[in-house]
Amino acid sequence: MNYRRQLEQLYEAVTGRAAADMHLFKAARGNVLTLPRRLNIYADGYGERLRAAVAADYPALAAFMGAGAFNAVVDVYVAATPSRHWDLNLYPIGLPDLVSPGPAKDLATLEAAIVAVFWAADSAPLTPTDLTGIDEAAFAQMPLDLRTASRLLRFEAAPNAYLTAHRSGAAAMMGVGPEHLLIVRHDHEVHRHALEPLEYDVLTRLSQGQNLTEAIATEAAAEHLPHWLGRWLTDGFFNQS
Repeated sequence: MNYRRQLEQLYEAVTGRAAADMHLFKAARGNVLTLPRRLNIYADGYGERLRAAVAADYPALAAFMGAGAFNAVVDVYVAATPSRHWDLNLYPIGLPDLVSPGPAKDLATLEAAIVAVFWAADSAPLTPTDLTGIDEAAFAQMPLDLRTASRLLRFEAAPNAYLTAHRSGAAAMMGVGPEHLLIVRHDHEVHRHALEPLEYDVLTRLSQGQNLTEAIATEAAAEHLPHWLGRWLTDGFFNQS
């Protein structure tokens, strides 16, 4: 039997998906532990590792929900979500699906987005230098694609303010939103940019494939555009063409 198949059978036995193949396991020294007990040791360790991986990515959510409620959600998630990859980097990002709608779900969604952006594929940012020689008319027709490692988010509550306070060690209280954010990895760091509602709308249109002329749908947006563009290019919002 090849090594991969041995690992698959061990995984299936540990997670209860198949009966253990006795030929997989050597006898314990002195036969102190039975096969079921030895498998339980693996199973207990496997579950604890998954729970620890989830908890590590949601510290603010744990503080907001309280240990009991948070651990209950994590237990349900781990029981329903087997690991399907050789590492656990992205394993926890589905947790928000199990959180009831409201401030807690908003906070879970924000922390999950930070993890997803941190591990997303990299892409070179569009910079002012890349626009040298491009006239205004041509620029207005250019597609501006958001960075590969980015997420646009809108929340009814104020989870970003809560997360900022939590990370600083200050007393964190969940405020009333809405909040509009772009989460983007730039210069090897994940940044959370608060957006004006109109700015969020324009970036959403750009993310949907509209060019700049199409995305700037109002006079108010056009008036804000010079200020927005400077920040967007400085902070690496867009992929390099």
